[in-house]
Amino acid sequence: MIRVFLILILLLLNGCGYQLINKVNNNDFKIIKFDLNGNDEINKILAENFRKFENTENFLKSLTIKSKSELTKRITSKDKSGISSRYEIEITVSISVREGDNIYKDKTFNKNSNYNATGSQFELKQYEEILIRNMTSQIIFEINSFLKTI
Repeated sequence: MIRVFLILILLLLNGCGYQLINKVNNNDFKIIKFDLNGNDEINKILAENFRKFENTENFLKSLTIKSKSELTKRITSKDKSGISSRYEIEITVSISVREGDNIYKDKTFNKNSNYNATGSQFELKQYEEILIRNMTSQIIFEINSFLKTI
C-alpha cells in the first residue's frame, strides 16, 4: 500500500512539471570568474555554488563576481554565574556583479540566528557548524535568485 502511494506521488510530481527551484540550467548567465574574501568556511560553500555556473551553455552574459563574507558570533546573555547561555551568529555576504567593466549591482545578503548554549562544547560547536551551513545555503538561494534577475 505504501509503495503504491509513493509511486503515485512520484508520478504526480513528475507529470505536473515540478522542478527544483534552485536547479542550475536554462540560465542566461555564466560565471567566468569569482573572487572570494572573508570567512573560509562560508567561502568554501560559496565557491561550490559558483562553480555550478561556470559551465553554463547558451548564456547571454558573462559575469564576474567579487564577494566578501563575514561570520560574527556574539554572546547575547549569561546566567547568574557569568557563563554564556545564549548566542547569536550572523553571516553577511556582500557581492559585486560585473560584466566586463560594467558594474551591474552590489548587494548584501544577511542571515542571523539565536540559540542556547548546550551542555558540552563539542555539541555546541557541531550545532554552530550546522547553523552556519544552513544559513549559508539560504544566502546562496537568495544570491542565485538575484543573479537570475540580472
